[in-house]
Amino acid sequence: SIVQRESRAPETQKLVASLFYNRLRDGNRLASTTGAQYALGRPGDWWPRITGSNMNVDSPYNTYAKPGLPPAPIDSPGLGAITAAVYPAQTDYYYMAASCDGTGAKFSRTYEEHLATVNCR
Repeated sequence: SIVQRESRAPETQKLVASLFYNRLRDGNRLASTTGAQYALGRPGDWWPRITGSNMNVDSPYNTYAKPGLPPAPIDSPGLGAITAAVYPAQTDYYYMAASCDGTGAKFSRTYEEHLATVNCR
């Protein structure tokens, strides 16, 4: 369900699943904003914008603060997301962010590459 929320595009869902597997394999947290969004969601604003001030919400769904998977799904995954979770791409990606030019997600191997994407460098 996290893969579904992170990407609606089937072609990128396998990449998203790959980076989550890589993070978990190496003992890192999932660090997906979608879990914090789910925890903070309320009627009329189910998927609020995550900022530095609300990223630390105390919730088992907050995968920035809690290790492992959340206790339950946060969304209803489609076939593409389920397939991606079962058969992820084999990559060495650990990060993703929206590209500055609006062309979609940009995947990074290192934190330095990720920061360059986030800071539009």
